[in-house]
Amino acid sequence: MFHKGQIYSIDLVFAFSILTLLLITVIYYQNYFVINIDENEKSSDIHRIANNVAAKLILSPGEPSNWSTLDSSSIGIAKDRNILDENKLTTLLNLLNSSDGYEKGKEALGVFAENSNLEYHITIEGEGLKYTVGKEKNSSIASSSSRYAVLNDKTIKATVVIWERT
Repeated sequence: MFHKGQIYSIDLVFAFSILTLLLITVIYYQNYFVINIDENEKSSDIHRIANNVAAKLILSPGEPSNWSTLDSSSIGIAKDRNILDENKLTTLLNLLNSSDGYEKGKEALGVFAENSNLEYHITIEGEGLKYTVGKEKNSSIASSSSRYAVLNDKTIKATVVIWERT
């Protein structure tokens, strides 16, 4: 009645069920890790852009150094490294707060060149002053970069927040 090596149909169903469950688990985790890797790459890129924008603003006088429009090749508000020029800061804030300044600012600051879905917010604050420009953050994938500098013999903190529009 029972012969050695005989396979019953219930054994096949059980083996196929285990194999199916294993394949479903592998596919689920593969998708999970791919999504996490994509989000980590995106977050890393956004962090790099935030650092670049903050460095460009605080460490550089811009190119040309006497820029007065957002059409300049590089925008910076420093007289010297970490020492800010109040006139450049005022000019930048006025330009970015103008009607088309936010969008032009994306390009001038190097945000738009990287990704057209990126938004920014810049805060410069210190003893007795606080300037903000840009949109308020509305995304979970965001990064900020802060730099300290001197403005009129007072220490200020400049924070650049970059995020991807959802």
